[in-house]
Amino acid sequence: MRLLYFLLGLSLLSQSAFAQEDSLRTLLRERDSLVVKYYDLQKQNSSFWGTKSKADLRAIIETLKGIIQKDNQVVQVIKIQHAQKANALNSKNMAGTHRLYELENALSSAQSLNAVKERKIRLLEEEVEMLKPYRFKFHGAVSIILLIAAWGGYRTYRKIISKK
Repeated sequence: MRLLYFLLGLSLLSQSAFAQEDSLRTLLRERDSLVVKYYDLQKQNSSFWGTKSKADLRAIIETLKGIIQKDNQVVQVIKIQHAQKANALNSKNMAGTHRLYELENALSSAQSLNAVKERKIRLLEEEVEMLKPYRFKFHGAVSIILLIAAWGGYRTYRKIISKK
């Protein structure tokens, strides 16, 4: 479920990034057209003496104001893009940190389970070591019981044969 939310958020960020990339290109094209207009106005000399008239100078000033406004808009779009990239990196970093925390917790629980199992193994090994001397006695007792049973069986067999 988290993966679905993550992918949905990522797609929304990428769509908004493409939209802002598009708006940035549009702003830069508009700025370029204003710069071309500025150079055209600079070349015009429409006054009586062959210099720039007041209207030419006002048009140049308005064009320069438009260029400055477009520059400010471009800077704003770039700042927004930078902030979004920083947020995306922070969210990835937070997701990575969260995953690391989960893995550390899983590792510590696995280590504690491993310690418990090792302790049980050690206790069972100690119990086996304690019971080793009795193992030989048990084998010896079983051997003696089997020997007695065999001797009893042999004796019974001899009695049956002697009666015949």
